[in-house]
Amino acid sequence: MNTTLRMPRRWERNGSRPSAEPGTLVFEDVSIGLGGREVVSKCSFALEPGLVTAMVGPSGCGKSTLAFLAAGYHRPSAGQVRLGEKPVRGPGPERLMVFQESALMPWMTVAENVMLGPRSRGAGGREARKVAEAMLRRVGLEGFGGAYPAQLSGGMQRRAELARALVNEPEAMILDEPFRGLDAMTRGLMQEYLAELCEESSAATLFITTDIDEAVLLADRLLIMTAAPTRVGQVIDVPLPRPRQRTAVLRDPRTHEIKQTALEALRVEAMRQFTDQQEQEIHR
Repeated sequence: MNTTLRMPRRWERNGSRPSAEPGTLVFEDVSIGLGGREVVSKCSFALEPGLVTAMVGPSGCGKSTLAFLAAGYHRPSAGQVRLGEKPVRGPGPERLMVFQESALMPWMTVAENVMLGPRSRGAGGREARKVAEAMLRRVGLEGFGGAYPAQLSGGMQRRAELARALVNEPEAMILDEPFRGLDAMTRGLMQEYLAELCEESSAATLFITTDIDEAVLLADRLLIMTAAPTRVGQVIDVPLPRPRQRTAVLRDPRTHEIKQTALEALRVEAMRQFTDQQEQEIHR
């Protein structure tokens, strides 16, 4: 199995400064410290247009911090995050994030939430509503535009958030454990639904999860992160055909191999994290 990190071709240029294709979200030797400790250390990877990259790693290793760096909510203390050749210096509509918890505006209807992006780009109310309603149909929420977020189920809220992000046609999508807290059946349905949406999207997509089955179903490759301070420990390609159906993925003999490789890498990092924590306790 190929576990080599796939970078854009122009990264291989006699050690010169890395250059990225348009729409590629690049982390170049990124480090950041939070709360007096280094959370991310010299982390490098690239998210390429039209591909889904799933990031998995030990609990607390810094996955969400990387998501916030990608979205522009954090700034690195060293290294650089950029989209193509443009450095990321703050949030922007070209890089949109779906959070672990619902971020829908509770005082707005579902349609009004989805209209925020078009309205911020100068669209009139009628045009923005038309675009929002088309996107709600795309995510299976036709007829729910007039509802408020509290009136929706957890899965429907997740779909509304995806609609709010996708309506902006972002170059990069960052999803930080977006299905955490959903019941098993709803989570499974949302995984299949997102797989379909990702196949239609040209965005560079980062999907953060702790669920290996979810990662294999959705992703073109897995980034296995080290224990904190985190960096990419291993990259595993997921060469399964698209479109993907859960039953077909489970039957594919490559799925078991991918999962075993990922789980073994995660076990090594979890053990290292546990050992480091024990040593810290001893020296207190």
